[in-house]
Amino acid sequence: MGLIGVALASYLRLTTNQNQLSQRSQVWNSSLVMAESGIEEALTHISWNSTNLAAQGWALASGRYTKTTWLGSGYYVASISTNSPYDAISTGYYPMPGTSSYVSRQVKVTTTAAPAFLGAIVCKGTLSLNGNPAEIDSYDSRTNSKSTNGKYDAAKRGDKADVILASSGTSFGIGNGNIWGHAYTSPSITVSKGPHGTIGDVAWQTSFSGFQPGWVVNTANITVPDATTPFTVAVPPASGSVGGVAYDYVLSSGDYAMATLDKKCIVTGTRVRLYVSGDINSSTLVIETNASVEIYCAGTSASFSTVNNKGTAPSLKYFGLPANTSINLSGSWVGGVYAPNADFNIAGNKDVSGALVVHDVSISGNSGFHFDEALLGSSTASDVIIASWNEL
Repeated sequence: MGLIGVALASYLRLTTNQNQLSQRSQVWNSSLVMAESGIEEALTHISWNSTNLAAQGWALASGRYTKTTWLGSGYYVASISTNSPYDAISTGYYPMPGTSSYVSRQVKVTTTAAPAFLGAIVCKGTLSLNGNPAEIDSYDSRTNSKSTNGKYDAAKRGDKADVILASSGTSFGIGNGNIWGHAYTSPSITVSKGPHGTIGDVAWQTSFSGFQPGWVVNTANITVPDATTPFTVAVPPASGSVGGVAYDYVLSSGDYAMATLDKKCIVTGTRVRLYVSGDINSSTLVIETNASVEIYCAGTSASFSTVNNKGTAPSLKYFGLPANTSINLSGSWVGGVYAPNADFNIAGNKDVSGALVVHDVSISGNSGFHFDEALLGSSTASDVIIASWNEL
């Protein structure tokens, strides 16, 4: 009986230890879920409130913006650094059953700005060049060897103007147009051309026609997410005078919201974001030297008649939200466009500079699109992606 008792006690002890280990393992995993939930909220907060991190319950403490959130029996304490590139630290806590103690795990992520532009043109639907010839080439506003005072110069143009058809795309035809860069498509798409259509580098463009070997790639697998706005509520811009010229809207640094962007607008701030809830019919848009603006449009159409960007293409970025299906740019446009549901057309003798992410593209006549290489990988002011993830 004594031996049986010892064996039974040992078995019960073993069973108890296994149960505790099982509970410990479950709580250990649950505390990591809590920590990762804090990281999720921190990244969302950065994207939506990067200009005011002391919002939505976050408070500055010990040099970091911090928030504590309960989720059922567990909770997390998340914190964000004060400056970009941001890092986020989250500690998740989950209780051990039958005790008053918590198991904790801590995670830290570093971030980098999310890229908006992967090349000269990214389109979700179709691309059509019909010109004499319609051309897509590149320049680099960051150096005078590839630009003149930061502007496009045909004598210095380059071959970094890659054109990408997303996996959802259905047609890629260049006619007699010229692409000074690569063409990327999914395996199901065949790039078509006319007798004088050309895709290739600078040397190829000057000596050959057709497709340079290795410059048409049909293994691309690209998806294009919708644009999102970092905010929808902000103060409207006021009118004013700049340099003796009267403007209907003057945008200094900060966030603004309005029903429509029309009339005369000038951007003077180094970091301006503008949300437009309706259509845009801009008569005059001026971006002062060293100023920059991101425009988010929720309307169905956007039209810009006269654009005077005194800086370079990265100074002006336009984001068409999901309802935006049409965009019309004047030949004076110099900036990035991210409007994946909007169709883009230029014809005649119009030249547009910057980068495009749109649905359908049509370039005809003697028109040209000039990609500013400075926009490659350029990001929004708010969206971030994880650069590293470590458990501390």
